[in-house]
Amino acid sequence: MNGRTLARRVACVAPLLTAAFRAPAPALAQCVDAGQIGGAWALQVDSQDTGTLGDLVPMGYAATSDGDVFVVGGFRGLVDFDPSPTGADLRESIMSFDNLADNEWDLFVTRLNADGSYGGTYVDGFWWADAATLVAVDPPDELDPGCYVIVAGYFRDFLAAGAGPSEGRDIFVAKFLADVSFGESSFPLWIRTISNNDAAPAGCFASTPTCGDWPLGLGFDPIDNVTFCLPNAGEIAKFDPDGFDCPGCEYPPPSTLSLLSWVDASDLQILAGVLDPPNLGLCPRTLADGGDGLMTLQAIAIDAVGEQVYWADSAARKIQRANLPNLRGDLSYQPQIATLVSGSLNLGTPAALALDAVGGKLYWSDIQQSGLRGIHRVNVDGSNHEIVVGPALAQSPRGIALDLTASKVYWTESTTHKIKRANLNGGGVEDVLTGLSFPYGLAIDAAGGRLFWSSVGTGQVRRANLDGSEIQTIVSNQPNPLAVTLDPVEGKVYWSDTIDDVIRRADLDGSNVEDYLTDRPEVAGMAIALPAPELVPGDCDGNGLVEFADTPCLVDALIGVDTNPPGGIARSDVNEDGLSNGADVQFFVELLLP
Repeated sequence: MNGRTLARRVACVAPLLTAAFRAPAPALAQCVDAGQIGGAWALQVDSQDTGTLGDLVPMGYAATSDGDVFVVGGFRGLVDFDPSPTGADLRESIMSFDNLADNEWDLFVTRLNADGSYGGTYVDGFWWADAATLVAVDPPDELDPGCYVIVAGYFRDFLAAGAGPSEGRDIFVAKFLADVSFGESSFPLWIRTISNNDAAPAGCFASTPTCGDWPLGLGFDPIDNVTFCLPNAGEIAKFDPDGFDCPGCEYPPPSTLSLLSWVDASDLQILAGVLDPPNLGLCPRTLADGGDGLMTLQAIAIDAVGEQVYWADSAARKIQRANLPNLRGDLSYQPQIATLVSGSLNLGTPAALALDAVGGKLYWSDIQQSGLRGIHRVNVDGSNHEIVVGPALAQSPRGIALDLTASKVYWTESTTHKIKRANLNGGGVEDVLTGLSFPYGLAIDAAGGRLFWSSVGTGQVRRANLDGSEIQTIVSNQPNPLAVTLDPVEGKVYWSDTIDDVIRRADLDGSNVEDYLTDRPEVAGMAIALPAPELVPGDCDGNGLVEFADTPCLVDALIGVDTNPPGGIARSDVNEDGLSNGADVQFFVELLLP
């Protein structure tokens, strides 16, 4: 090889994944040796004639439904992008000198075919540090049968694809046709730039791949407009399928999205984002912070249907709420913060929140060693404060969760090492689990009949049936697991770890553990809100059917009671005429009788 020494570089793709993609990707090993070609994606790095080793950093990947994988990142020097032992696709960065400087990086987009073969590489760059950091696959649909790859990253000066001149380090978004072989002629269908005016320090990309300002999220809205999240400020730039600005695009309300919200006790922030593809990836937005008077944050709840987020501030002795922004397009969001409960006569040390959005109630646990210790609730507007379970029966309530199907409230007690429950009105207090080791966060999967909790004393995430039977440890060896929340639709349990500064998730049986969000210090509380189910008039039990079990709607209609949950259609208004009366009874009977 003319004196060049061939070096195979281990491509550790998974820890750097920041792409939001629609199609599920095939499983990738944490680190894959470039010599393992059969089904494992890797990249091969060649050296220069001078003996200076080329370098490559993969930053993100996405997969088509057929299993083709696109990997993006940055490289410098001379690199062989063909992972096969006999193949070669040598590319050299534009400013490749004998002594490579840290800022001489070019971007790459590589296609690796589902059968393990090499599909080509597109490279671009001119000067300083250029890199592609995100990639997403836009699959065929009824409006457009083509398959496309959207790539985002940053550059300085120029890109051959038509970007530049930049005003420092700028951000680009480009669209490629995905169903062709990539190569030097694979120019994007369009490329757009966003001025960032950020001159990153030399060596930032090489030494610390997470530093600097580059795009943090990339995805699509339901009408296939590209949605692109800028770093730090939470701004969102939008482009239509042809690359034109789309400032007036309509975006779905929060009630149609799966949302994750959390409190950052370290930076005093309330944050929320969209969970997972095919939405936007997370792309978190700051809803409130220290500038809004926040002091000590511990608890959060979210209502996507009512478009409200609730939190407890133990130092300020307040429970507050704010309106949710349109998380995928509202650039002018200003939180409308309302204080629901305040003062030392009402709040001691609120520890956790739980929301009954349909019943219009907000519950919380209070660990204050006084007459306020216990389980409390108010109406969602802050009225009608009640102590549901007092200090005699709730010794040290921490985590709290609701089973609305059975009309039960559950809570953890760290000092008594128990999980207890009671009726929503406070009656029937009983031990569910005893002899635990500092149970903390708590979540309930009512449909699956299980409760999940974090065990601070043992560094575990555990689960059991709602009656306390069949205890299982599903995740172990966690330094400090605290908050717990569930996405039962996708079958995921999430928990925060305040030593590792991470939000992790796993399947409900504890398999497939992964870091979901890193660099998240002191996440003391989390909550997930799922899209609102379609409300069928007459469907009292909410199973999507109108049947004899729904006869309570008949009674409501007879007495003229409107059983309308917040944001929905009245269940007792069976004929949907806007009234709940005898006419609904006749309509209800006609639905049930053949």
